[in-house]
Amino acid sequence: MSPSDPARKPGLVRFFGDLARNRQLYVGLTAVALAYLVLRWYLLLTSDDLLLAADARTYWSAPYDDPYRGPQLGRPGAYLYSPAFLQALAPLRLLPWEAFHALWAALGFGALVFLVGPIGGAVAITAPFVYRDLLVGNIHLMLAAGIVIGLRFSPMWAFPLLTKVTPGVGALWFAGRREWRRFAMATATTAAVALASYAIAPGLWLDWAERLRGDTERAGDIYVALLGVRLALAAVLVAYAGRSGRAWLVPIGVVLALPILWPDSLAILLACFPLARWPRRG
Repeated sequence: MSPSDPARKPGLVRFFGDLARNRQLYVGLTAVALAYLVLRWYLLLTSDDLLLAADARTYWSAPYDDPYRGPQLGRPGAYLYSPAFLQALAPLRLLPWEAFHALWAALGFGALVFLVGPIGGAVAITAPFVYRDLLVGNIHLMLAAGIVIGLRFSPMWAFPLLTKVTPGVGALWFAGRREWRRFAMATATTAAVALASYAIAPGLWLDWAERLRGDTERAGDIYVALLGVRLALAAVLVAYAGRSGRAWLVPIGVVLALPILWPDSLAILLACFPLARWPRRG
């Protein structure tokens, strides 16, 4: 019996191989997985968990004229992203809270399906860090989807740069690959969005800079030193990923570069799955 004989392959490998070849079974499981995810979306919206939509509600309710006066870093209700993110959400913030939450949660579930497909999403949502990200309504799954898109469409890196800032280190993928035009496009798009936002509300940008400075000082020298080390390691890892064509390393670098590491930050690592099939060259 040759090593390539199906009978010699591990059971799980044979199962997924058979699943891929059996179109009817695959379609059926996909339909079940989608129905399960819709059910989880509904149950999430009706949950009585104390953490429900803790971050999503901040995106919806942060006062447009003074969003940075709220709670401090790490506390519920703290809005820490750039004014551009708040301005981009302005049309959605006009919706009633229930409609905003339903749509925002749907975007999170959509990002999950985009990353690992319906069947993979039905499995991944059982992981506590994935479900927690959906529960609180943070943007980690959306960032993960943005990484996958951003490696082909470089302007997408404006998203992490104008929200959590430091995950923008992932754009060094293009520097590692000597794709300077794409790197310039990522930088120029971020600058253009920031300038347009600044023209609309210059005071908010000054408030944001002051808020980041104040939070950094309150976090302490040890935090700053550790963040600097993590950023340096992330930059090296992402540049190496670009140089070697190992795209799946980029989400790891992005997680490493996050300003604060929460349990649900690990949801970004789901981007490793689609990027594991990324071509090493070209």
